[in-house]
Amino acid sequence: MPYSLVLRRSRRKKVAPVIGGDPLSDLPELIKENILIRLPVKEAVRTCLLSRSWKEAWIAMPEIVLRDEHCVSVWTDHWKGTNSLEVRQFKKVGDKVLACTKGAIMKFDIASGLDLSKPMDKWIPILVRRKIEHLVIELDWYEIPSAFFSCHSLKHVSLHKCHVVVPNSINGLEKLETLDLNCCEISMKDIERWVVSCPSLRNLTLDSFVLNPDSNLKIQSCSLRIIRFWGCVRKLKLETPNLETACITKFGPSNNVQRGSFVEEFKFLHGLERLEMNHAYMRVILLQYALGT
Repeated sequence: MPYSLVLRRSRRKKVAPVIGGDPLSDLPELIKENILIRLPVKEAVRTCLLSRSWKEAWIAMPEIVLRDEHCVSVWTDHWKGTNSLEVRQFKKVGDKVLACTKGAIMKFDIASGLDLSKPMDKWIPILVRRKIEHLVIELDWYEIPSAFFSCHSLKHVSLHKCHVVVPNSINGLEKLETLDLNCCEISMKDIERWVVSCPSLRNLTLDSFVLNPDSNLKIQSCSLRIIRFWGCVRKLKLETPNLETACITKFGPSNNVQRGSFVEEFKFLHGLERLEMNHAYMRVILLQYALGT
């Protein structure tokens, strides 16, 4: 009996091939932005090669973070020089990032052990023009340029180990809400002038300040809600009627105690809800009461 072979057509529907489909490129812009922010800057730049949409996402990236390990690939024995190979590598990356990205920059965060004073003096005016809102600088004794104080868009500032000279007249910073000064070289008069010139300041941190133990620091602000102070000063006078939280770690010789100084320091804190003080400061207060204040 002869065998016959019957070919039957499959009833499965043919699936049309996807033309131009790319799951990575089709991600929402917000997700792309979150991915780019979490990548080291060099890796973020390389995403431009993935597709046009990733290149557009990189160009519009609102946050820039620069670190030594992300910007410097070769280290030498002379890396501390102002024109060292490491400084040139870091500057090249920073220049490229600021040149390639467009639009407003929400946050610029830089930390380095290199002497980047010359590149930073060039980058600060660029950041001011691009309406920077959040600025973090951690550079060894970098001197903040005067252009910084003319910025009208800054809302949050954190300076670490910087040298700060506040101009007599501040023509910007009217939107500044948070100010964090850590191990900075700045006079008490400049601190007082800076705070009183910021009508929107709500959160102030003065950390690791070794000031003249025989001098006084006066903070005047109607907008301030939170203050954190860690340092050496004879008297910290707070004229901040709307302050809600004060965390004070104050050091100084006990022989500088004056009668009634504690009452004078805190007499303007009508709405204070939380007060934290270190043990040394508490001993000074108890000594005042022992003296009959």
